[in-house]
Amino acid sequence: MALPKPLPPLAYLHELLHYNPETGVLSWRISRGGVAKAGRQISTTLRGYVLVSINDEAYKAHRICYYMGTGIDPGQHEIDHIDRDRSNNRLANLRLATRSLNSCNRVSHGGRVRRPITITYPDGGTITAKHARTAAWLLQHPHQVICKWANKSTPHPITGITVTYTE
Repeated sequence: MALPKPLPPLAYLHELLHYNPETGVLSWRISRGGVAKAGRQISTTLRGYVLVSINDEAYKAHRICYYMGTGIDPGQHEIDHIDRDRSNNRLANLRLATRSLNSCNRVSHGGRVRRPITITYPDGGTITAKHARTAAWLLQHPHQVICKWANKSTPHPITGITVTYTE
């Protein structure tokens, strides 16, 4: 997969766009010809992602929203939609992520979400596994058992190990 293109400077984005972090709505501050009218909400989509065209370059709106909302340029990192809704660009729904973390928050071919699992030992040590199958391999238990155990979030009665889903 290609690396994300660099975003325009933050000050320039603030000149052109208004971002409401509570609603996730991105709109034009100034009219730029065509459909880019001051106050108009940006709603062009591609495969569920909202797109913004600036100087004839298309950018994914969630990257711009994260940048404008936090002041942190995502650079080569991905921006993950926590609820998996590609059009939900509320700041609380966006997080900076590695490719590995972002792929854990996707629906697998079977329709299930793969979420990271944290294994906590009684001495306080922790290990984070990419998903239940990896945790199952580490703990030498069937992954179905790991999933049930993670949903309970209670320590194992004999070993004292706790398994929880990582948010």
